[in-house]
Amino acid sequence: MNKIIIANMKMNLDKIEIINYLKELEKEKLDNVIFCPTSIYIPYFIDKKLNVGIQDISKYEKGNHTGEISCMQAKSLGVKYAIIGHSEIKDKPKNINKKIKLCKKNNIIPILCVGERKKSIYKEQIVKRQLKNYLKNVYLDKIMIAYEPKFMVNSENKVNVKYIEKMIKYIKNIVKNYKVNDIIILYGGNVDNENIKSIIKVKGLDGFLVGRKSLNIKEFKELIEVAVF
Repeated sequence: MNKIIIANMKMNLDKIEIINYLKELEKEKLDNVIFCPTSIYIPYFIDKKLNVGIQDISKYEKGNHTGEISCMQAKSLGVKYAIIGHSEIKDKPKNINKKIKLCKKNNIIPILCVGERKKSIYKEQIVKRQLKNYLKNVYLDKIMIAYEPKFMVNSENKVNVKYIEKMIKYIKNIVKNYKVNDIIILYGGNVDNENIKSIIKVKGLDGFLVGRKSLNIKEFKELIEVAVF
C-alpha cells in the first residue's frame, strides 16, 4: 500500500518560489501527498487541486482573534487537514483538545502530533498521557497521529528505526482504547531520502510527516517516489 506523505513546509519559500515549486509538480501523481504550506499560500495549492492541510488552527470558532484562522475559514477554502499539537507551537493540552473537536465539527481531518521533547526512559508514559489529554471526549471517524519526538525535529540526529518501531507499535495499542475509527499512524522527525528506505519497513506505519526535505522540490519528488509506489 502506498504511504501517505505530509509536507509541513512551515514558514518557508516566497511567492515566486511557491509558483516554481508547483510547476515542478504538475505531472506528478500526488494522491497520497498532503501539502501544508504557510497559510497565505494555501489558495495556490488549492487551485492546483492538491490535497491541502493547514499548519495550525484556532481553538476558537470565530471572533476577535487577530492573526488566527478558524476551522470554518480553512474549510471554506477547501482545506481538508490540519496539523494539531506540533512541538513548535507549544500549545496547551486543553487547547489541542478543543482544536481536534473543532476539526471534527468542520469535517477536517486532524494530524495530531505526539512525542517526547527529549530522550527519556519514560517516552511511553509521556505519549500515553498526551493521547489521554488530547483525545479526551473526542469521537472521530478519522484521525492521523504523527509520532514526532521533538529532539528529532530539525536536527542532525540519526534516526533509530528500532526506536520508531517500538513507539509506533505502542501508539497502535494505546489508540485501540479510544472511540476512533480509521486511525492512520505517521512518523516525523528528520526524515530524508536515505533513512526513509529503512523507516518505511516499520510494521504498522502508514506514512510520514516531512519538514525541511519537503522544501527542495527535487529532493521531495525523490522522497515521494520511495514512499508512493
